[in-house]
Amino acid sequence: MSVTSLPLLAAREWKLFHEQGLDVEIILMSPAISVPAMVSGEIDYFAGVGPGAASASIGGLPLRAVWVSSDKVSYSLLANPKFKTVQELKGKKIGVTGSLGATNHVSLVIALEKLGLSPKDFNILALPPTEMLRSLETGFIDAASLNPPTLFLALKKGFPSILDIGFLVEMPGGGLTVLIKSINGKPDEVKRVIRSMQSAKDAIRKSKERGIDLMMRILKMDRDSARGNVRGIFENPEC
Repeated sequence: MSVTSLPLLAAREWKLFHEQGLDVEIILMSPAISVPAMVSGEIDYFAGVGPGAASASIGGLPLRAVWVSSDKVSYSLLANPKFKTVQELKGKKIGVTGSLGATNHVSLVIALEKLGLSPKDFNILALPPTEMLRSLETGFIDAASLNPPTLFLALKKGFPSILDIGFLVEMPGGGLTVLIKSINGKPDEVKRVIRSMQSAKDAIRKSKERGIDLMMRILKMDRDSARGNVRGIFENPEC
């Protein structure tokens, strides 16, 4: 789970789903299999609106993004301390989570292009989220695009951030994607799911300490890191 999952987690922990008459089960799965799982009916909603879901929708799959958690991503590129600039990573291995074409990968590509660099000059590898930090520590990869809480763990271990991807890239982070047949067939339920998650996001904005406590407890962040993420991601009034 990452920071952009916070409204989802808050809606569960603070009984906001229950208040809307919903019995919700959160299943952690790879973005690469979430779209097929939803199309096959194994899951009802996907807690994200990334490029994978967007591409699937454009490609003809019956999906629609109906809500976003944040209007920015929280990724940063952390590298082995011997690398001081992004340019020094040309030809080196950079890890991204999920799969190629997912939010982590696409946001990195956009950031590199905004710097005038060609993504083809870098060896970008897709790795499981649980393997990213270990791969960086062992030297299997030279850099990694990470978001909280793994981002803060890597910083504490001495891996410097050499690129703030979220600063350069404007794209939604987290959200809610649903099947068209659900929108048409059970619109009231879809509205109640959206209402629950929006209420959670509003509550985080109004009481930052509740959000901070939740991040510390569930995402295992320290207080300073959690406070910075609430301020950076959920305080935009237009989000």
